[in-house]
Amino acid sequence: MKKLLTILTILIVAMISISCTTSSSTTTSSNITTIAKEITVNKNEVDLPLNSEYIIDYDLNFDISGSETISFDSSDDSVISVSALGKVKALSYGEATVYLRYEDILEVEVVFNVSKYYEIISPIKDVYRLDELLNPEGGKINIYNELGELIDSKNILYSMVIEEGINQPGPNIVEILDEGIIYSFEIFRLSETQENILFDDFIYLNDSMYVGERVDFALLKADTLELINSLNNIYDYNEINVYGIIKTPDEKSKVISAFWYQDFQERLTEINVNQNLRLEGKVNDTSWDYDVFVNFSEEGNPHFRLRYLPEVSGVYDITLVVEYEGFIIQTFDKSFEVYEQRDNLYRGFVRVDDSNNRHFIFDNDESYIPVGQNVAWYTSVERKHYDYKAWFEQMGEVGMNYARVWMAAWGYSPFWNDIYNFDERQTNLYSLDKTIEYAEEADIYIQLCLLHHGMFSSLVNPMWPDSSNTWYVNRYGSNPYGDVITDSGDFFTEKEMIDNYKNQLKYIVARYGYSDHIMSFELFNEVDWIETYSFSDGLNWHLDMANYLKELDPNKHLISTSFKDQNFLGNNYKVFKLSNIDFVNVHHYGIYNHTDYLPEKQYFIQNEFNKPVIYDEIGYSGNGGEDQYTRDPSNVTLHQGLWAGAMGGGAGTGMHWWWESWVETYDVYDEYLGVSRYLEKIDLTGNDQQALYSEQDGKNLIGINSISIGYMGYSYQDRLYLYVFDKGYKLGNQNTVSRSNIEIVVMGLETGVYVLESYNTFTGELINTKEVSIDGSTSISLPEFSKDIALILHKIG
Repeated sequence: MKKLLTILTILIVAMISISCTTSSSTTTSSNITTIAKEITVNKNEVDLPLNSEYIIDYDLNFDISGSETISFDSSDDSVISVSALGKVKALSYGEATVYLRYEDILEVEVVFNVSKYYEIISPIKDVYRLDELLNPEGGKINIYNELGELIDSKNILYSMVIEEGINQPGPNIVEILDEGIIYSFEIFRLSETQENILFDDFIYLNDSMYVGERVDFALLKADTLELINSLNNIYDYNEINVYGIIKTPDEKSKVISAFWYQDFQERLTEINVNQNLRLEGKVNDTSWDYDVFVNFSEEGNPHFRLRYLPEVSGVYDITLVVEYEGFIIQTFDKSFEVYEQRDNLYRGFVRVDDSNNRHFIFDNDESYIPVGQNVAWYTSVERKHYDYKAWFEQMGEVGMNYARVWMAAWGYSPFWNDIYNFDERQTNLYSLDKTIEYAEEADIYIQLCLLHHGMFSSLVNPMWPDSSNTWYVNRYGSNPYGDVITDSGDFFTEKEMIDNYKNQLKYIVARYGYSDHIMSFELFNEVDWIETYSFSDGLNWHLDMANYLKELDPNKHLISTSFKDQNFLGNNYKVFKLSNIDFVNVHHYGIYNHTDYLPEKQYFIQNEFNKPVIYDEIGYSGNGGEDQYTRDPSNVTLHQGLWAGAMGGGAGTGMHWWWESWVETYDVYDEYLGVSRYLEKIDLTGNDQQALYSEQDGKNLIGINSISIGYMGYSYQDRLYLYVFDKGYKLGNQNTVSRSNIEIVVMGLETGVYVLESYNTFTGELINTKEVSIDGSTSISLPEFSKDIALILHKIG
């Protein structure tokens, strides 16, 4: 029940003699004259929610003149503040009294109790043009007690609005009044430029959507030119940032960024490909290459596009947000339904297998063992991405599942003459779209290398502007980085360069980061070739970029980088100690015998960094594919590099470099059959893994009856994978004798009945199978073989 209004009255009593004169405020009489002055408040106790405001409503029955004032004071300024005009604000929980005083002769108290808080559910519409009338529909005032329990809720009505803001571009504070309490919330009023940016519609482009298949969204505006002319740079995410907040059926949220996109129609002309019209490397004209000239014509207007890969079926919600210079100026809301996958082949993204930190694994817990090669850029100016279509088709036929692709300046880099604007590279970026699609069709996973050393080097594959370096300028034009920084080392330290590259990363992730067939992002190829590179600046740059990339990538792709340096304990390799650098990427040429070299290095590196290691560039020759073929026409070093990479402690096969001048030219693809067919049968997951190598088997898990035979592989409690090889088999000794009566002794396996499968390492064909009873140390005879043989021993049941 409300308390009675408090009325403080002071009686001014004047005793006036018959001979005195009176002031105008008194009545002359021979009797006592009484004058009553009153301050009346409509409430003497108020429950005020935290952070809300209240204007004390009071009345006077007299006039104030001259220097007279009504003053306001709080008993506890930490709980309640009060302005000189009587506007109260609740600052913290508690109780405080506000005193209204008049000239030290009148005083009234109002007690404020702060024991609850409020939440404004903003109206559905919160962005307005100038002079547009507020629409409070959907707005609510929710009141909660200190325990967070809802105790009252009211709809916001337009009649409650007492202030609609300053009606100027930018944030405007709206104040509403309910039962004397003032609440506030923010709306945003658009400038003329911001109004010109507003979009007309947000749509999805797929007829139907399925788990593991890309979904495309488009943000449309009829007057595209008005949008472009209203912005300084449509590629600058600090100026205009469009993104979608996706809520999945399993109550997870992801934020995906949009990217500026121009669609194209390919116009293909059948031709005899000119092998002299090339980028870097060799243009081949084999039976499986495409004899086409690719031309592009723009299809439709450019627009913002978003890409997303749904991982579960059900109904999704997406809120599309448009930000201009950090302020949200427009939103769209849509729902879409995703159906179960059509082919049951979706495995998720590639991760590090944290059960052993040696191998990779898909989200569905299947092993991923990379088998592949470098295919850094397309070489034919005429065929463009159809080079990749042919290469990936050949690779897919022999079971290769990995490709290392560069965003080279002459290939898929997002910029050409201007590092801030990507317009002139839209056809190249479209070609990379197609390349990733071809990889998905062939089930090949791409390691996308984002930067390469030549861009900043004056000596090695030099592109940095220099009086002695003219090849790049003569062939391709100027290096745009040379136009904005004077020293190539500034790329790693100057704020403008760091911010610009982060903007490039955001575009790259927005456009390509949807794909589960992007195995990883490689920040730099052999960065230490750059003469101005320092390990301290480089370490800080890698730390910053890896952290940023992980933060903005909704699918958390793996990240690595690479050096030409082979000093694994040196300063450069400290980069691989960073938590967001996921695996060690090593490059080395001149390897004569991979079965001797790779296991030793891979075991050392994995033990040092406790991360998977993969030799992403290897080769016997570092002087081109023709030289590689001349030195090794039988592909011995290729064969050994594949098997030693995957079975000798590495995360995948060794990845050879000369794709266009060796593998493609001499049709070496079949050399991958044996290793790919074998590796697709094995499961390298599990924390009970024991790495095996005949030269370093300190645990004596494998014994063998010939010192001329080596082995490498992995043992688990219930299975064994072993590559057994003749140590004499090498490039200089290819005609080794057949080996018979070879026995291995296995230890550490669970007791039981096992099946031994023996495979031809060149074709992947099964040689034979037999049952083996394991009970402690067990001797197993192997079938006769020449050069090498691959084994799988697995427990029945």
